[in-house]
Amino acid sequence: MKNCRLLVLLVLTAAACGQTADIHGLKIKESGFDAKTMTLSLTFINHRAADITAYHYCFTVLFTNSKQTRTECRQIDVLTSVLEMKAARKARPSLPEITLLGPSQNVVHSGEERRIEERIGYGDAIVSGSISIDAVAWSDDTFEGAAQYIIAERTAELQERQFVSRTIKESLTGGQEPMITSVIGVLQQEQQKASKDGCLACQEKREHVLMNAIYHLRQPERHMGNTKEFVPDNQREFLKQFLVRHDSLSEEHAKHLSLRKADEVIGFSR
Repeated sequence: MKNCRLLVLLVLTAAACGQTADIHGLKIKESGFDAKTMTLSLTFINHRAADITAYHYCFTVLFTNSKQTRTECRQIDVLTSVLEMKAARKARPSLPEITLLGPSQNVVHSGEERRIEERIGYGDAIVSGSISIDAVAWSDDTFEGAAQYIIAERTAELQERQFVSRTIKESLTGGQEPMITSVIGVLQQEQQKASKDGCLACQEKREHVLMNAIYHLRQPERHMGNTKEFVPDNQREFLKQFLVRHDSLSEEHAKHLSLRKADEVIGFSR
């Protein structure tokens, strides 16, 4: 986790200094700053045949004092939402395909537009600003730009999934009763540690994995759509089944850690 924090810090520092890359596969439709609403915006189009699953952008604000600027960065990665929805539909084949609300939960399909907006609340001394995208990852596991921190975030999430698996396996080996309560306690302790992660993107992913696992342990039929809390009669068998589902999701997640450079010609939409 320390390496993750250091890697993200270095990349964000580079981005804040303006060291951004040209992103092949994106078309910038429009961008600007609305002084009335104090809003920065940028609209881009996915110009590749594959869906965009993650992108990182930074926005810079210029103040009346030309020597003063402020830069902040954001990362949007919908891989978790995509894989969890896929797993839910696998458990419940009758579950309809759902379009999740909000851009942070949806891929950007080929030819689709995505608008980024940042409302600035620093004061009246702002004269202008801009948004720039410096990294993109697609559903075919290709990337453009500085994708190190996308990989770092996904790695942190996978490591937390592996922690959940180890905790359950240790409980099954030890055979302590009540088993589920014991596992939840360990995960809650880990959640406290995750909340102190200096890498905000990593922290959010780690906490999501742990909270999701806790919910499913408290609600044994959650994967089937039943959110009633109860303790199953055979806790050992339930944990074994939960572990199979959890490991399956982890295996799918691991497939998207090795990103390769996107071809600059082939795979672009016309």
